[in-house]
Amino acid sequence: MQGLGWIFLALSTWAVLFFTTDLKRFRAFWTGGIWSIGLAVLGEGLIRSNIDYFVERSLIFPLLRTDFLNFFGPRFVEGVLFMQTLRPQKQLKQVSFWVIGIVLSEMALALTGQITLSLNGIGLALAVHSLRFLSLLGIHGALNYGLARQRIIDDQKEEARQQQNQKAGRILWSFGWPVFGLGSALALKAARRLDRLVVRSMSRSK
Repeated sequence: MQGLGWIFLALSTWAVLFFTTDLKRFRAFWTGGIWSIGLAVLGEGLIRSNIDYFVERSLIFPLLRTDFLNFFGPRFVEGVLFMQTLRPQKQLKQVSFWVIGIVLSEMALALTGQITLSLNGIGLALAVHSLRFLSLLGIHGALNYGLARQRIIDDQKEEARQQQNQKAGRILWSFGWPVFGLGSALALKAARRLDRLVVRSMSRSK
């Protein structure tokens, strides 16, 4: 039954990704998830594979003393969301929030019996995730993920502007057509009156 926790963890992280991104963002940043997996595998292989951090009996698909679902779920999703939410300001602070949040979530997994909680394990977790996110930060800058994010923001602003223009056009039409109709009626009435005056003027001249 302990192994079900990995399935729940993978599904829940993908659910978070589903509700916090869209197809356009996913296409722009899915490679961030691949980078995150690669860096996580490197960290797990070099550091965590030598300690009993994850409880072995809880693993469904063991890989480097953790579970394959850990890479396919949390590590992939973390990379995608990190790349698409990273802002130019205070990037190191953002990295710190991600690292601390993930380490705290792993500590919470200790309550489910999936992690052996120890100071050594927590320290290594901080090291592994700090190296991973600092590397992702460098990749973010080197591969212009920030430019892709800015393009998406600009596209959203343009779409919002077009929607506002369309809404304004509908509102103007709603109020404009009665005015147009009234103006047309008045113009037609004035034309008929002018026509009658012309006819009278011509009949008098005869």
